[in-house]
Amino acid sequence: MTGPESDEKTRRVAATLHDVRGLLSPAMLSADGLTLHADPQVRAAAEQIIQSIEQAVSRLKALGQPKK
Repeated sequence: MTGPESDEKTRRVAATLHDVRGLLSPAMLSADGLTLHADPQVRAAAEQIIQSIEQAVSRLKALGQPKK
């Protein structure tokens, strides 16, 4: 798909990615803070949350990449 339809799709994906990242930012900041917690189980859970958020953002970014 090229032209105006492709440009519109790219804009929609970029806007959605921006919105989702904004929604996930508080969770990421909280999880990042919990990585300093004294309890190793809390630290491990925080790392899992961070990894999951990063994977979700990566998948959303991939949606906006042109197919080769």
